[in-house]
Amino acid sequence: MQPTAATSAPKLPTTVVVAFLCATLVFVAAARLGGMPPSPGMIGQLNEVPEAARLLRFADAPDGSVRIIDAETSEDVAVVAPGTNHFLRGLLRGLNRARKSDQVSYDVPFLLQRWPNNRLVLIDTHDGVALDLMAYGQTNAASFEPYLKRSEGGQAQ
Repeated sequence: MQPTAATSAPKLPTTVVVAFLCATLVFVAAARLGGMPPSPGMIGQLNEVPEAARLLRFADAPDGSVRIIDAETSEDVAVVAPGTNHFLRGLLRGLNRARKSDQVSYDVPFLLQRWPNNRLVLIDTHDGVALDLMAYGQTNAASFEPYLKRSEGGQAQ
């Protein structure tokens, strides 16, 4: 039985799409392997420095709360009550899953930064993965803002 027009897919459009995707991957790989840095995008320009930064650790407490700890002083920054701040919990769950597979200690801190354009970025100091928190919405990003401030009212340096 020979294929009919209704059962055979047009080969030219499929071939063009596959060729385009392959070419895109080759160009991106060549640029990255050739030393071209990733675009700074919305996080900050290459000559900018963060306005504020703080090293934080996150620890699960037996009651289901999450302790946010200043990694430099080991003082509690905040305690997130059980059943609250679902964004923080979900984000940390994903990041810690990757850390667990790499067998990384929970003592390795995260770096929270605010850039001059008010972008908040959370960086895993273990592998350098940087998350622009604004990508998850302004309300979710703003939930991390209080953790940048020191208890004496100043900003982290």
